[in-house]
Amino acid sequence: MKLGRPRMLSDDLEEAVVKRVTAFKESGGVLTRRTVQSLAIATLETENPSVLAENGGDVNISESWAKSFLLRIGHSSKQDVGKDQPLLSSE
Repeated sequence: MKLGRPRMLSDDLEEAVVKRVTAFKESGGVLTRRTVQSLAIATLETENPSVLAENGGDVNISESWAKSFLLRIGHSSKQDVGKDQPLLSSE
């Protein structure tokens, strides 16, 4: 039994969003809350636009949803920092 609130998206829609976000990251894109939010909205508009709040549905893809989604898929913002991109400049 899972703890916490139930997910807003069905398993099918959640999987479609995960696939799009994964493809974006693998193509070299940097994942932020805003990019995940945009990718999720674009996916839902393609797959099932009637679930979105702006189309009369119950699903509102907010930045806090995107943050939770990133945590759920195990993404860390530190993963996007490459060896050629230091966290702090020593100069």
